[in-house]
Amino acid sequence: MLTINECGDVELIDEQNCDVDVANDVYDWTIHACAHEDMVLVSEWVGNISGVAWLRSVAAGLHPERFGKLARILSRLSGLMDSYTPASEIRRALPELELLLQEDHLGSTRTISALNGFVVEDKLDWGPIMLDEFHSLGPSPYYESPWPDLVELGVIGYEFVVRSREEPADELLRTRILEQKWDPESVEFGPAPDGRPTSRITFTNLQTKESVTVRSFGVSTRLPRLGRVLANADRDEPEPALVYPETLIVGERRVMLTEAWWTLKRLHRLFAASAATGNPVVWH
Repeated sequence: MLTINECGDVELIDEQNCDVDVANDVYDWTIHACAHEDMVLVSEWVGNISGVAWLRSVAAGLHPERFGKLARILSRLSGLMDSYTPASEIRRALPELELLLQEDHLGSTRTISALNGFVVEDKLDWGPIMLDEFHSLGPSPYYESPWPDLVELGVIGYEFVVRSREEPADELLRTRILEQKWDPESVEFGPAPDGRPTSRITFTNLQTKESVTVRSFGVSTRLPRLGRVLANADRDEPEPALVYPETLIVGERRVMLTEAWWTLKRLHRLFAASAATGNPVVWH
C-alpha cells in the first residue's frame, strides 16, 4: 500500500480490492505518519465535496501557460475526495500556487442585478464564462415539478431566457432587460427548493415590450444579513426576507483573489508541508 520512491517520497499503491485491515492502516497513516503541523486532512481545511468542486472551478479559469501544473492537479480532483497527489507533483506546482496568491483577481463572473444596482446574484459562473450555454437559475432539470405548466428560467450570454422544461425546449422569451410581475392570486407553495413559492409571472422584454405569462419561481434573493441585531443577540434571528426585484439585467464583474484567499492560503500550507516532508496530499 505504501512505498518510498527513489526521491525519498511516500507513494500510495492503488488500494482497490484491498481488505479492510489494510485500508485502515492507510487511513491511520494519513493521520499519524507525519508530525508536521500543517499535514492534516484536506477536508479539515478546504472542505469536502463542495470544496473540491470549487477548486476544480478555479482550475478551469487559470491561464494554462502560467498555472498549468497547478491547474492539472486541481482539475483531476475527484468529487468523492478519494485521490492523492504525490509530493513530486506538489513541488512542481507549489511555485505556481505562490504566484497565484500574488494575483489581484481570479477571472470574471456574470452577475444579476436590479436596475438600481441592487445585487441579486453576485456569482453566476464557477470557472470560465460559457456564453453559449444555458445557465439555469433553478430548480434542477431533475426537479419533479407538481406544476405541469412550470417553465425554466435561465441565462444565455447576457440575456435572460424563458423556456419550457421538456426536451427539446421551446424558447418563450429572450431579453437583456427583464421585468417580472407576480400575480398574487396564483401564488402556490409546494415541495420546492428552499421553500420558495411559484406564481403566474408575466416576464417582459422591456426593449421590445414582448411578454409571456407563465408559472415560474422567478428571480429572487434574500436580503443580506450584515450583522447581528444587538437587541436580539441572545435570541433566534428571523430568516432574512425573500425579495423579487421587478427589473433585472445580467452584468459582469471580476472575481477578486481576496474572495478565495483563506481557501487558497490553506491549500498553500498543505502543499508546502507535502513538499517539505515527501508525503502526498491526500484528498480525503
